[in-house]
Amino acid sequence: QGDTELQIRLKALGWIEGVLHKEGSPYAGMFTVLVRPVKANSNNNMGGRWSSWTPGQQQRTFNTSDGSFTVKGLKAGDFTVQASTNEGLIAVQEDVVTVMDGRASREAPLELTVGAIVSGSVRDDETGRGVPNTTVWANGKTASGRPAPGGYAYTDAKGKYEIKGLGGGAYTITAYVGGASIAEQVDLQPGERRSLDLVK
Repeated sequence: QGDTELQIRLKALGWIEGVLHKEGSPYAGMFTVLVRPVKANSNNNMGGRWSSWTPGQQQRTFNTSDGSFTVKGLKAGDFTVQASTNEGLIAVQEDVVTVMDGRASREAPLELTVGAIVSGSVRDDETGRGVPNTTVWANGKTASGRPAPGGYAYTDAKGKYEIKGLGGGAYTITAYVGGASIAEQVDLQPGERRSLDLVK
């Protein structure tokens, strides 16, 4: 048998850089940036920080004094950019950011705002008791059909939960109990606080 020649060609990838602001000033502290390909956005129903992973998605955590961030290793294409903090603040880049091979995109400025909050309890209808240690997910889409910032929480010992950092849009709130799911649809406004109980 003869030798087989293997050729490997390296391709330069692009990146997105920008600055996160709060009330017009660069944000100092820890934050997470989520970059999602637009094609994946259109085919995926899950939104936000902790949604199911999609091909080409990048999520990075930064801790800077000037709000600057750079997300590297992106293939050429169109992307949406979101940012969030542990305090429930969110930022969404309204315009699509285009990345080209081996080049930086235009700057992606992001402004933090107060995210919406959904809270309530997960209850057993027969006993009326709260269901503890259950995961509750919030997944949504904006009015333009793009994924809205999402999240999840675990219920406490009394079955109560709270999900911070959501955006505005149509959301599905889902709890998974004993192999079954309980889901409710809600329309959220930016910064709204909504109470929602899920009953098994």
